[in-house]
Amino acid sequence: MKINGIMSHFPLVIVRFLQSAPCIATMRHLYSHVPNKCANKLIVMIFTHPIWLLSALPLAAALMLWRPPSRRVRVIRTAILAAAILAISGLAIKLPSNAGTIVVVVDRSKSMPSDIVASATESAGILMAHRPESSRLGIVSFAETSQVEKLPANQEFNGFLAKLSGDQSRLKSALEKALALIPAATPGRVLLLTDGGWTGTDPSSVFADATARGIAVDYRSFRRPSGGDLAISAVEAPHSVVAGEYFTIGIQINSTTTAKANYQILKNGRALTKGELKLHSGTNRFFFRDKGEKPDTFRYEFRITKNGGIDPRPENNNAKFLVRVEGKRPILLLTMNEESGLGKTLKNGGFNIRIATPDTVEFTLESLSAYGGIIIENVPADKIGDFGMLLLAELATRGGTGLMMTGGKNSYGLGGYYKSPLEPVLPVTMELRREHRKLSLSIVVALDRSGSMAMTVGSGETKMDLANISTLEVLNLLSKDDEFGVIAVDSAPHVVIPLSRVGDTGGMESRIRNIESMGGGIYVYEALLAATRMQVKAAAGTKHIILFADAADAEQPGKYKALLEKTTKAGITVSVIGLGLPTDSDAEFLRDVAARGKGRCLFSDNPRELPRLFAQDTFVIARNTFVDTPVSARFAGAVRSLSPLNFGSSTQLGGYNLCYIRPKAMLGAISEDEFKAPIIAFWRHGLGRVVCFAGEVDGQYTGAFADWPRAGDLIAAMVGWMSGLEDKGLPEGVMATQEVKNGLNHIRLRLDLDRTADPF
Repeated sequence: MKINGIMSHFPLVIVRFLQSAPCIATMRHLYSHVPNKCANKLIVMIFTHPIWLLSALPLAAALMLWRPPSRRVRVIRTAILAAAILAISGLAIKLPSNAGTIVVVVDRSKSMPSDIVASATESAGILMAHRPESSRLGIVSFAETSQVEKLPANQEFNGFLAKLSGDQSRLKSALEKALALIPAATPGRVLLLTDGGWTGTDPSSVFADATARGIAVDYRSFRRPSGGDLAISAVEAPHSVVAGEYFTIGIQINSTTTAKANYQILKNGRALTKGELKLHSGTNRFFFRDKGEKPDTFRYEFRITKNGGIDPRPENNNAKFLVRVEGKRPILLLTMNEESGLGKTLKNGGFNIRIATPDTVEFTLESLSAYGGIIIENVPADKIGDFGMLLLAELATRGGTGLMMTGGKNSYGLGGYYKSPLEPVLPVTMELRREHRKLSLSIVVALDRSGSMAMTVGSGETKMDLANISTLEVLNLLSKDDEFGVIAVDSAPHVVIPLSRVGDTGGMESRIRNIESMGGGIYVYEALLAATRMQVKAAAGTKHIILFADAADAEQPGKYKALLEKTTKAGITVSVIGLGLPTDSDAEFLRDVAARGKGRCLFSDNPRELPRLFAQDTFVIARNTFVDTPVSARFAGAVRSLSPLNFGSSTQLGGYNLCYIRPKAMLGAISEDEFKAPIIAFWRHGLGRVVCFAGEVDGQYTGAFADWPRAGDLIAAMVGWMSGLEDKGLPEGVMATQEVKNGLNHIRLRLDLDRTADPF
């Protein structure tokens, strides 16, 4: 009886196991480890309705209980029942296919032969003519930048139209673009037309990503003749010198033959010296001497031109490098207000300050290395950009350039610096801690899961993967009493997580991670309607919708204006995060959605920025990371490391950005409210010095700090420490050198040869 009871429930047990999360996860794990190139060559048997296979169990039992009179009848009945089971189970056979995507990557830099465009066009034509009918061909060309010349589709190739600067060969970015054109979990191949040279970041990691995805990278070598070539192979120059110091720069020149060459040396764009060199076959070394007259960053360029004969690769005849002269270099103040009160205060204090808005600054190494320190005064992160923040972080860490950030509602977490490239450099963290939340939130995320989201972005991740990770960033910023919901949208909305308290429902993270691109476009009206219906049921005081859409593929706006009018009347705000550029075809429509929804509209064509943008919008909605009431800031003992001046025991602020001190940072001042948060924090990060002041120096929330008599001294102390200006150093005309021998550090003081008097 007991056995019969178990057997009667056996099919139900199997069905529940097949539908369980562990089983599904196991099957996905096994399938994901089948290489694409192997799976594409196998004959695969699939079932569209596999649940009907379970009917074989009771039918087999029936055949055993009521056995037919003869073996022949048993075989016939078994065959008929098997055919019926396979038919209702939806048996299908997937035959081998040669379909896939081929991407041709063409190096168009100056080091390539002059006929590379013609050769590449010929190769593309041959591939187009002989490819399987269902396969696709894409083309990417690159030099200093990379461009998609042809999307993987069946249309004809109209030739290489992109205008590229040919001084560099940024191979890594071109390969990343090529891999992004090959859809995930589909076969693909990359053909690289190159001379084998590359500049910039090492592309090895991209080759590893291609291998992990089962994508082969073939290459066809194109080389110019090397006979008679001159090349600058190395530059030996000091990273930095002190003001007034003479230094030597060495240039290594390789020549394949005995030759004469004219040379020219430029300093900051102006000719420094020129002449003729006699070069022998092999390695030649040329030295010149210069002097660091004043604190600055000098840009040198060395050029050689072959005097007679043919130089097959003239592009390797130039070399550029920087030499920094230590001392009181100017300080750059990045601000949204050209009449900044902070800038005026520093100028009155004797600082050499350049006040500039982010759109007027050239974010390059050559430009920013000329400054001894950079101050970010209440500037949103998107005004600086991902590359600009990465450059500032590198300058602070490896270049020794000081960095300071002041507070305000466009700074720190509210300004979008959470999860940014600049955050690890700062001595404070900006997470939205749950114990400091005062108001409950209800956030619904409507995610684009259209076909374009299946595109990969470097390292094998798809755009959908990064959108899912971004949604998890929002979830992680919420407290257990907040409400959260997720909708995946293509041509219709699909509820992934119904609106519920974060602390009540488990498994949210796995459901978000498993959202997949399903094709079609994103129907914006349907997404907004479904999210609004979900939010009207929320009990939280703050209700918000985050709409994530492709800025070039946001379809079916419908009656969105009337809908958003009702949404705002219900106290629901709507923000839009657009994947793409503000100039894309649907960007203006998405901006209008955000404007009518009383929210924010953020764009980025870099999918890796999505987690930061999602977190930034959540920070703004929560608004708990900015304390907008007056507070007293008590000075800590470490403030004496900034300046020996006595600032008293405390000062008053009109508001501040709520952050948290890092373990190894120094605390200069702390808020005297319930948060006990850092107001002044500083540390040495790599070669640079970084200071954070959480208060707003010049703005709505400056408060009583503006009238405090020692405000100017405190600001000057922070800026002076950050830029290293308080280090008096050695007297003028004296230089120190050091050398370690046998465990001893030998320090020597050297005097200027051109001195008119002894400095002692």
